[in-house]
Amino acid sequence: MSQEQNLTNIEAEQALLGAILVNNDAFLAVDGLVTSEDFAEAIHRRIYDAIAIMVGANSKASPVTLKASISYTETIGNDLTVGAYVARLAASAVTVRDAPDYAKAIRQYSIRRSLFSIAHDLMNTASRDMPMPDLWEALDGIDARMADATVARSQKQIGTAGDIYLDSLNESVKKKNVSGVPINFTEIREVLSEESFEGGNLYGLLAASGEGKTSMVLQIIAYALHQGNPVLFLSYDQSIVQCMRQMVSQEYGISAKRQRNGEIQDFEYKKAFTHSRWINSVPFELIKCDTQTANQLAQLVKRFCRKHERSGKTPLIVIDHIMRIAVDDKSARDEGARARASTTPLKAVAGLTNSAVLLLNQRNGGGSMRDNPRPIKRDLYGGEAAQYDYDAIMYLYRLKKWREEKRSVASRDSDHKMIDRVFGTSDEDITEIGALKVRFGSSYEKSRMKFNPDYTRYEHIAVPELIEDPMRPTGRLL
Repeated sequence: MSQEQNLTNIEAEQALLGAILVNNDAFLAVDGLVTSEDFAEAIHRRIYDAIAIMVGANSKASPVTLKASISYTETIGNDLTVGAYVARLAASAVTVRDAPDYAKAIRQYSIRRSLFSIAHDLMNTASRDMPMPDLWEALDGIDARMADATVARSQKQIGTAGDIYLDSLNESVKKKNVSGVPINFTEIREVLSEESFEGGNLYGLLAASGEGKTSMVLQIIAYALHQGNPVLFLSYDQSIVQCMRQMVSQEYGISAKRQRNGEIQDFEYKKAFTHSRWINSVPFELIKCDTQTANQLAQLVKRFCRKHERSGKTPLIVIDHIMRIAVDDKSARDEGARARASTTPLKAVAGLTNSAVLLLNQRNGGGSMRDNPRPIKRDLYGGEAAQYDYDAIMYLYRLKKWREEKRSVASRDSDHKMIDRVFGTSDEDITEIGALKVRFGSSYEKSRMKFNPDYTRYEHIAVPELIEDPMRPTGRLL
């Protein structure tokens, strides 16, 4: 049997067409699961198209009525007429209940044929002697076809909206939660009205420089890794060593400064060593970026997700941060257009790979000019119009940081009174977490946490006794 024959399921195609011809309800059961292009046999594609036209016009499609749409006198193999073949299909029909299973099998073989064709074209392209610019252009076309195939492959169920919804609902009921990347911070869950970062979504985290965006996401990353979720961290700002130092500081209370100076004791070295071995054993990649565009980042995301798709867990993709992403669109002249040139490809790749993408967003300078600089949508890179690709946007607002900055330039007693009224007088480094955009619930929810600058770690303001703090799963490392 040839390779091409291994990529077809003629029996499933015949069984499905026969079921539809006997009972048109079978067509309604599979409409959206397959199209005529998924059938390997040309005659089967013609029959399915003819049925679709008749059913769409509220006409009955049967071996008798189909004669008006297809020439029954035409012969196909061994002098068998199309009319006789259609009658044979109806005579060997399966039930409507079995039709979706046959449709899914047909679709799967269609995807396999597409991948086989892509692989064949890739081999031919790679073997051709051509200038490198032409080679890259040819490979871009193949990559686009591969992306289309990946969409189909990554879908758990190809069907109607109702079918896909019920599949998701059944999975949630079974697991008692939403599938995705679990969120360690109760405060974030409350603000977003979500228990997890859901696959296919683009999330934004907005904060000013120095307010601890990276500190927060490193804690989110550590918790996700402990839950088995693959994590890819694409950082324009921090090196691998800097990130690792901060993670060890957060997990074990060994400050980054003491790690950098080598001022650690033997038992602390053992913890740091154990953490480094653990990091090597989990599905985690940290890539230091420099001049990549959003489309190039998307390629890194696709490659990472393909590598870890067998884990069965939603990947978490963290990108730090949007203002550093290069823009190759010459028409994107204003900040809003440049922001959308970054968010649109990242939202697309989130859906393509069913990953949760968290994009860090450094505030523009407008907020610092207000007496009350609490974040608003206008503070986003690109302004308020840049929010549309995001599914949800949360913010950090370090009250003590802003209070000290405002005090440093205050010149009158009335200025100090206003500053204390806006930011409070607490010596604790309190951080407000809020939302600028959510998919569910209210965007006015706010919560507060405490920032520990010694270990660049966010902590609950009050953790009830005898309840394990889910932010710090360090006990599972040793």
